[in-house]
Amino acid sequence: MKRSQPWAPLSSEADNLRAALDWLWKTDCLDAAAEITVNLRRFWERKGWLREGQTYLDQAIKHIERLADLEIRARVFRASGWFAYLRGDYTEA
Repeated sequence: MKRSQPWAPLSSEADNLRAALDWLWKTDCLDAAAEITVNLRRFWERKGWLREGQTYLDQAIKHIERLADLEIRARVFRASGWFAYLRGDYTEA
């Protein structure tokens, strides 16, 4: 029996996800962009796209003071630290 790949549907929409995130950041929909970014953390991790994920997390950190949701702020820092750890950047983590 072939095992299903849970990330396949997201993988096929990766370009659309990037476009949506870029648009949200450009239009100052910061909370929505940050929430989607942290929710995609596991996807980027499983795909091995740590640098791409970190790029979007860095965007969220750049606007961290403007994010209204404190939980999302914490999740941004947690995800960014985890990605730094996975990349072997222990000082940044």
